[in-house]
Amino acid sequence: MIMVPAAPLRSDVSTTIFLADPSTYEGGELHVQMGDQSIKIKGEPGSAIIYPSISMHGVEPVTKGERIAAIAFTESYIRDPAKREILYQVQEVSAEEGFNISWENRNRLDFIRNNLRRMWDSE
Repeated sequence: MIMVPAAPLRSDVSTTIFLADPSTYEGGELHVQMGDQSIKIKGEPGSAIIYPSISMHGVEPVTKGERIAAIAFTESYIRDPAKREILYQVQEVSAEEGFNISWENRNRLDFIRNNLRRMWDSE
């Protein structure tokens, strides 16, 4: 049995899971502000978007039909959103470089990311 602590849980990461076919309703787009860019999402059934809970986000009014979605919140091991962003950026560099990055530099990035995670998840 999993015991949930009596204290309030943080919601560091939000997840929206789209359940309704987007062709069955009008409006209802999820807007997530990522930096200086507003991303508009109207996903297919079963698709999901995961975003930092501190991001400005909202849902456009549904003007026809019914939008059905599930939401979930996750508490990160890393409490500080700025530190989570640093870890994300290190991972993005590795992912964007793909096979263009040398094996040694990929290992160095993994070493940095893993050590930061170990340092920060104990705070």
